[in-house]
Formats: sequence, C-alpha cells, structure tokens
Amino acid sequence: MSSQLSKLPKTLPLSIALLLSSCGVQDIASVQAFAVLANQANESYPSLVADFYNSCVRAAEFDTDVIPVRRDIEARCDRYQELRPGLLAINQVLESYIRALGNLASNETIVFDAEFQSLGSGVESLPGVQPQQADAVINLINFLVSASVDNYRREKLADVIEISNSDLQITLQTQKGIFSSDYKRLLLIESDTIDDFYRQKMLQLQANPEELLNVRRQWQEEKVSVNQRLRAANDYLQILDQLGQAHQELYDNRNRLDSASLGQLMLQYTYKLKPLIESLVEAFS
Repeated sequence: MSSQLSKLPKTLPLSIALLLSSCGVQDIASVQAFAVLANQANESYPSLVADFYNSCVRAAEFDTDVIPVRRDIEARCDRYQELRPGLLAINQVLESYIRALGNLASNETIVFDAEFQSLGSGVESLPGVQPQQADAVINLINFLVSASVDNYRREKLADVIEISNSDLQITLQTQKGIFSSDYKRLLLIESDTIDDFYRQKMLQLQANPEELLNVRRQWQEEKVSVNQRLRAANDYLQILDQLGQAHQELYDNRNRLDSASLGQLMLQYTYKLKPLIESLVEAFS
C-alpha cells in the first residue's frame, strides 16, 4: 500500500492520503479520493459553459468587419446563453451526487436545501433535452434530498449507488451529448473562420513581409487558443466517460465495497482523471 500512496496525486488532501494507508478502509478512502478529484473539474466548469456563447461571438467577429452584419450574426449566438442555466444545473447535480458519495464514505450525512430541489426546473427548460433525460436528473435530485432527510450514512452507500446508477448514467450521457453536438461544433466553426480570415488577410499583405510575419504570428496564437479549448472539450467528454465507468464499477461491486480490489480500482480512475482535469483547468483558468 505504501507504493500506491507514494503515487497519489498531490492535489488530494493529506487526510485522504492518510486514509489510504489505513488497513481495511482503502476502498472507502479511494471513493473519497475519487470524489475529491472529480470535484476539482467544477472550478473551471462555469467558464467552459460560458464559452458556448463566447466561441460563437468570436467566430462572428472574424467572419465580417461590417458591424450591422456582425450584430445579426451575434444575435444568433444568444440561444447559447439559454443553455447556461440548464447546463449549470446538471453540473451542480452531478457535483452534489459525487460529493454525497464522498460524505457517505466518510460516514457523514448529506444536506440539501429547497434551492437544490428547484434545479429540476432549469433542466426541464434546457433546449434539446428529452423528457426522459430531464426525469433522470430530477430523480437524482429527489433521491439526494430524500437521503438527506433520512440521514443516510456509510451503511447506505451501496443502496445509494444501486438506486442512482441508471439515472446517473443517463444524466452523464445527456451532458455529453450537449457538449459533443453543440460546443465542439462551435469550436470547429470558430477554427475554420479564423483560418479563412487570416488566409484572406495574408493574401492582401503579400507586398509587406514584415506585416505578413505579424499576421502569421497572430494566426498561430488564435489557433493555439482554439485548439487548447478543443482539447479541453474532448478531455471534459472523457471525464464524463470516466465518471460513468467508475460509477458502473461501483455498482457492479456495491455489495463488497470493503474489498482491496475495489480500492485499487478507484485509485486507477483517480490517476486517469488527474491529467484530464488539469487540462480543463489550464484551458479555462
């Protein structure tokens, strides 16, 4: 166990590292460590959601210098602002669920207020979300509130994992679908628009080598930025996949959460998540 402890990501709290070295509780500690690491992604999430709209606007700015035309294009970006409340609500539910697993593994109660229960309305109004997808998120909300009222603790951890797995998987796939279809498409449009803009500009500057060099440098800087956000988008999708796979493994092993093999499993997912989350933080810090 000491060799595993030495490999533990430095971002994890010392208390988690100490728990991992304790005989007989490495599985519970690994669930806690996994919960702590997964929640780090939430620090960058609001900026990630805001970039739906921002990417659309950036593409409009590169698309034309004619202000009235640009304003018309930017007006079409407003619909991506409408996604923000629902996406933030889904993420808050996911974050709260992961945190609840950590609390239960620590034999602590979970607490949610009436404001948390109201998140369901934001999800229901999210454009493109199907009723069964919204129902899955609302089921998670209601179950967490019920678990809070009933003062669930560690002995209920397996029950929580069993009852919530299906709804959690649907919620993760809902989130993944929105980011795959909308955000990545916006970034690719932005990237293509940047290329078109700078190609045209360089053609106009063939007689001015010094200015041509400056424009080429600007082009490279813009491409670095959009490519970094594209990588971060792909990493976020992988984070959602890893969360789903990890919870499915918890579900499959829910009746033996005290096994050493499960502890090792959760450590493996912790290692997988660390570079993905670091990439996300770097792109949107």
